[in-house]
Amino acid sequence: MYKKWLLIFILSLILYSCLTPFIFSFKAELEEVNRETGLDAIRFEDKKMGIDFIDHVTISGNHFDVGYQMGMLATKTIVRPKKCEKNAREFNRQIIEMYRKLYPAYLEKLKGIAKAFDMNLEDIDLRFMEREFFVNLGWLGLGFEEKKYKGFKGLGAHCSILAYNIDSQGMKKTIVGRNFGWLQPNGAIVRTELTGDYKTLGSTIICLDHWIMDGINEKGLFIGVMTVVSPEQNSYAGLSYPDSPAVDAHHMMRIILNTCSSVQEAITKTKSARIWFADEVVHFLLADASGAMCVFEFDEQGRLLIIYPDNENYLLSTNSWLYDTDYLARLHCWRYAVASNILGNNPLKDTADLFDVMRKMTQIPSNPYVQNNYVYNTSIFDYLQTLWTSLYNLENLTMTIHYWLDNEEAFYSYSLDN
Repeated sequence: MYKKWLLIFILSLILYSCLTPFIFSFKAELEEVNRETGLDAIRFEDKKMGIDFIDHVTISGNHFDVGYQMGMLATKTIVRPKKCEKNAREFNRQIIEMYRKLYPAYLEKLKGIAKAFDMNLEDIDLRFMEREFFVNLGWLGLGFEEKKYKGFKGLGAHCSILAYNIDSQGMKKTIVGRNFGWLQPNGAIVRTELTGDYKTLGSTIICLDHWIMDGINEKGLFIGVMTVVSPEQNSYAGLSYPDSPAVDAHHMMRIILNTCSSVQEAITKTKSARIWFADEVVHFLLADASGAMCVFEFDEQGRLLIIYPDNENYLLSTNSWLYDTDYLARLHCWRYAVASNILGNNPLKDTADLFDVMRKMTQIPSNPYVQNNYVYNTSIFDYLQTLWTSLYNLENLTMTIHYWLDNEEAFYSYSLDN
């Protein structure tokens, strides 16, 4: 028995020593890549606040240079593009054709990555690039493993988004509140200004720009994502790449934000693609500066289903499927019920009122609504935790965030330009 445990211990040390060098700092490696290439398309900015688990990143310039920088970063890790085998070449060609119509800039980014590995676009398996490459690189580069000082034991779905049209001196102005929950403190505030795309500002996790969680663009279009926990829908999550060209759901969010100026344009764009749920089934809430808003949901074939608001003033969504009204799963969500009750009796006047509603939907120990809706014990917060609440103004193009793990009174504000 002693020899067995000694062997396990030795093997563990060997494995740890092998993996440790590959948990690296994007910021440090990026500085080296910048010196090597003379490029500055991806930049880590000085932090404007004392939150050590949030990075600040600016991505600008042309898509090829961004891809080349990402590729050069990847050469310093164990992450590599997967070679496209001969029997997958025709499928690869179909994916390329899809992106030529949907979002050609993505192909330029992939060409930059391919160059870093002395490959051509046609040489890399684009199914692998749709998710795995960017997730694997981001997992290392954003220090996910290093930030487990506050890791939670499990991931509970607890995101909420509320879009609201306030009456401002007879004019309709749209604001959006977003509660974000995640497995552990980790993420980035990312600002993009890429050639041919709209400027964007938003939050991401794991991937620098590929996996956006919520954001706004210069035209006043907002998009945010929430997990769908209904078992019927999650039956088609986590599957391998589909049998026809498809776009990962989080990647589609980035494409919408980069290229669409309104909810209607986003509808048209999304209808032209098959959406793939590589990890979990999600739905999106979209709103724009005109006051238009809707929720995007998808069937098992990735086809778009659109839910419009019942009330012209607001649209609320949490982690339950909204399209199937017979299922009524959302009525079992205490957050949806609490917010609906408030919104039905009290019109919101400003972002302070919006924040108050979002606060009452947070999964944090100090929220009395949590205590009222659970057999209360502190262990629940090992599994369920709201990390931050963000407030978006679609007219002023600003984003204000309150981090629940930080000073209770602290708010941090950003705009598209600074």
